[in-house]
Amino acid sequence: MPWAVILTVVCLCSLNLRDVPAREPDSAALSDTKGTAPADAAVGEVQVLEGMTWTEYNIRAVVRPGDEPLANLQPHLLSIFESLDHLYSNFIPTSEVSRFNASSSTEWIEVSRETAHLVSEALRYAADSDGAFDPTLAPLIRAWHFEQEADASDGRRTLPSEAALEELRKNVGYQHLEARLDPPGLKKGGAGLEINLSAIAKGTIVDRIALFLADRGYRDFMVQYGGEVVAKGQKPDGSPWSIAISRPQPDGVGVEAVVPLRDEAMATSGNYRNFFEVDGVRYSHTIDPKTGRPVTHGLASVTVFAPTCEQADACATILSVLGPERGLKWATDRNLAAWMLVPDAESADGSGFQAISTPAFESQFAQTLERISPPAESAGDRSIWPTVLLGGGVFAIALLGLALGTILSGRRLKGSCGGLAGMKDAQGHSICSSCTTPPEECADFRRQLARPPVTADAPETPTHPEE
Repeated sequence: MPWAVILTVVCLCSLNLRDVPAREPDSAALSDTKGTAPADAAVGEVQVLEGMTWTEYNIRAVVRPGDEPLANLQPHLLSIFESLDHLYSNFIPTSEVSRFNASSSTEWIEVSRETAHLVSEALRYAADSDGAFDPTLAPLIRAWHFEQEADASDGRRTLPSEAALEELRKNVGYQHLEARLDPPGLKKGGAGLEINLSAIAKGTIVDRIALFLADRGYRDFMVQYGGEVVAKGQKPDGSPWSIAISRPQPDGVGVEAVVPLRDEAMATSGNYRNFFEVDGVRYSHTIDPKTGRPVTHGLASVTVFAPTCEQADACATILSVLGPERGLKWATDRNLAAWMLVPDAESADGSGFQAISTPAFESQFAQTLERISPPAESAGDRSIWPTVLLGGGVFAIALLGLALGTILSGRRLKGSCGGLAGMKDAQGHSICSSCTTPPEECADFRRQLARPPVTADAPETPTHPEE
């Protein structure tokens, strides 16, 4: 078989026999893990609603015969998202939070019962964490540019000066904020105090969506909104909902673990997506209220499990501020199920993560959480060029060896210009008649092939082309 054909077959085989990577479950969504359905498993099918508001949402529910199709609820769900957005958003000028922030009054300001309740809960978590959770960080968040894009002039972010941070911190502190439920209202201790509820609001929104689905008669469903999840009941096959925890990397496309969830809420917080870099220094979006600066500890991600998503969301923020050592103690003292990831420098490529967990997590999830190994380089990720270059190199070496062997033996190469003249086509004509190479070049090539071989004691004498 000619060398070119052999190498072509080898190259094609090497391309086709590559391993195909296993499909991963979607990040922060349901995996494809199947369970074994018990004999009395309720019939039904999983229907899905997906969309975007502040962030992506994913709602899945088991719909049984006679139930309202999940798609019919889309307008109602969007209405809930919109109504809560007009309460808690810092980006809508007419929201209750924005109106409170814009006011310089230090008297009680009337707000809805929902806003008063959420601020009251935020203050409770602030006191319990000694200020690691603080709903009054709005000026610092804005100063660190986490509510806006990079400066338009050069695409860079301007870091706040120490003097500016010191001035802003005079208007920061949960002790200067009050909330009451009857009548519902908020009160600031200084005219410059502003609030930001993003560290707890998403969890509250997920709880509201879950309550709405339950009121509409759904028993088995999963609500995911960003990194916050509520799971109720089970899938049609009787297995719990399988929730993927994202691998802490900037693109967020990998999966670090999959955990089964039933009648529980969870929230994942991390510093691997929302950050920026200036002069090689990475600045996280998580602000430490005590320093007024982004945290610098090594905690990459934390997942908290709790009865409500509001609690899981707030506690995940607290642990993100405290870091792995202080956070582990705080969560353990409160019997909180928490799973934290820190960079593992001893991993194979230095990009792996070490898990740290509380006793409550170990007793509840240690046997069921499944770690997902980083995927090996897949066929789609590997370039075909190494294979092509390798095949081409082998072909070139083989061709060079064949040519040298012919030259040294003084024989003509069949299949080259030195041998085509002796080969005939179907009509009996010389193959040379179909060649476009000028005859004089073929003659010159034959003369070179006919020359005696070069040896060490008889160096090659330069030849000159014929005039």
